[in-house]
Amino acid sequence: NAVGTGSASSASSAVTPASVPGAPIIGTATPGNTQATVTFTAPGSTGGSAITGYTVTSSPAGGTDSNAGSTGLSHVITGLTNGTSYTFTVTATNSVGTGTASGASSTVTPATVPGVPTGVSAAGGSAQATVSFTAPASNGGVDVTGYTVTSSPGGITATGSGSPLTVTGLTNGTSYTFTVTATNSVGTGSASSASSAVTPATVPGVPTSASAVRGNTQATVSFTTPSDNGGTAITGYTVTSSPGGFTATGASSPLTVTGLTNGTSYTFTVTATNSVGTGSASGASSAVTPATVPGAPTSATAVRGNTQATVSFTAPSDIGGAVITGYTVTSSPAGGTDSNAGTTGLSHVVTGLTNGTSYTFTVTATNSVGTGSASSASSAVTPATLPGAPTSASAVRGNTQATVSFTTPSDNGGTAITGYTVTSSPGGFTASGASSPLTVTGLTNGTSYTFTVTATNAVGTGSASSASSAVTPASVPGAPIIGTATPGNTQATVTFTAPGST
Repeated sequence: NAVGTGSASSASSAVTPASVPGAPIIGTATPGNTQATVTFTAPGSTGGSAITGYTVTSSPAGGTDSNAGSTGLSHVITGLTNGTSYTFTVTATNSVGTGTASGASSTVTPATVPGVPTGVSAAGGSAQATVSFTAPASNGGVDVTGYTVTSSPGGITATGSGSPLTVTGLTNGTSYTFTVTATNSVGTGSASSASSAVTPATVPGVPTSASAVRGNTQATVSFTTPSDNGGTAITGYTVTSSPGGFTATGASSPLTVTGLTNGTSYTFTVTATNSVGTGSASGASSAVTPATVPGAPTSATAVRGNTQATVSFTAPSDIGGAVITGYTVTSSPAGGTDSNAGTTGLSHVVTGLTNGTSYTFTVTATNSVGTGSASSASSAVTPATLPGAPTSASAVRGNTQATVSFTTPSDNGGTAITGYTVTSSPGGFTASGASSPLTVTGLTNGTSYTFTVTATNAVGTGSASSASSAVTPASVPGAPIIGTATPGNTQATVTFTAPGST
């Protein structure tokens, strides 16, 4: 007071002057799944009082420092939104209070691996499959950087930035399913559900050993199935002709191509088809020419002969598409032999016939396919020859004539005898008629004659008979020329001159 300073009191309890801590020094922020880990360094000044804890605050707000109040220098901030960009500041607290916030961290974006792709489907190809899918509903908070498709079996993969992706190196004919994963900067998410199974395949290989057998306006083509069906069952084959492009389809060998033209040469190729498509054509078959048997010859006519007939005809208008190799003539009734059978001439001689029997004839044509229908029958002919010789010729003389009797021949040559002719020797005087006897006139009385007889039919005149015995035509003598009559006793003597003709 005005007098001076009094004695000191007892000492107070001790106190330590202090302030709030300084600002921590921000370190790194590492993003996680809906969280971030923030590291920092303790402030240079504790404010004179021990730091009791640190608190990390997110910007934008919403994060929770799961280590708030602890003195550790690494705090995990939870409750963040994946895909949202955050910065973080840190404050230190001591017994005085909370100090100034640190500077902001670098920006981080919490994220996780992407979700699961959906809608996975696959389409088979040749030793490959194309897999389509829908992106996951969640990219995990950061852009998806790629997808991976994985086959089962085999674990063969394909990667890319989006749907679809093609997996190559597969084995045709093997059934595969596929799963898809999505990847972002955090990592790779879970695999999708498997696709339905697909079997990679390609078109079938080439059929081999194509060969053709001709028919009537068609050909039957045989072949060997391809060694490679392309990985899926062959559903059919197609045979194609050249020329013309005529086709036949079916499930197996052989196949018959119809609608062809007889006489035209064709080759054939074969293709195989499966669910993928149609493969390459085979090599061409050897050429064949469709054909059928020839048509029937026409205009058959017959000319009779001796135990034979000559049959002429016209070639058929349709040879069936193959060269005619021969004709055959057949007799009716049977028994004749075509001496020219199998030759291509249009006139054949049929032998071995029976004279006197009526025959008709048909003709067939043959080519490399076979024998066609028979022609219409010819008109009837009866083979025949000349009659035999009459026998037993005998003559009876007359006045300047002779009557000749004979026996008809035992063989009429196969056709009725139409007449006989008697001929004298000498003189060649004749008489003709239908039967024995015949009288030859104009002879000279007193001349000796023999006679032969021939028989004639529709074919001609046969051989002469043996000569008859000789006869001399004659008549009664002429009148003597009377001379004198001289009487006597009961008698007379008459003289006269011989007649002028005996």
